Amino acid sequence: MFGGLFTFSMLQEVGLPYWLASIIGVVLVVVLATVMYQVSSSRCSRSRLVTMILTTVALSLLFENLSLIKYGGYPKTLPGFTSGASFGVHGVYVEWQSIWMIGIMIVCLAALYFLNNRTMLANA
Repeated sequence: MFGGLFTFSMLQEVGLPYWLASIIGVVLVVVLATVMYQVSSSRCSRSRLVTMILTTVALSLLFENLSLIKYGGYPKTLPGFTSGASFGVHGVYVEWQSIWMIGIMIVCLAALYFLNNRTMLANA
């Protein structure tokens, strides 16, 4: 959620190009996740499981409400990174953006499969 919202902010409020806003959005999410881990999870690692679960739920509610304060409760959309053109096959029209998303998903799934089944990280 925050990756999309950070990217939206970089596009709309700062006026950065799409590719740079996307990269900054990913970097900000990594920083946020690292800070969240350092503040909460590392301190709760010696605690009971219930404490860890409640801490996670509390942080989730905090982040959700902070995003509601900043961005409101209405959907935000990012512009497509390809042209709005679509192509038709037997009366069914498909946008190029959808083809890109399916292709990226297949590449990510293949990378995760390789990581889980062909590297030493899978056994760690």
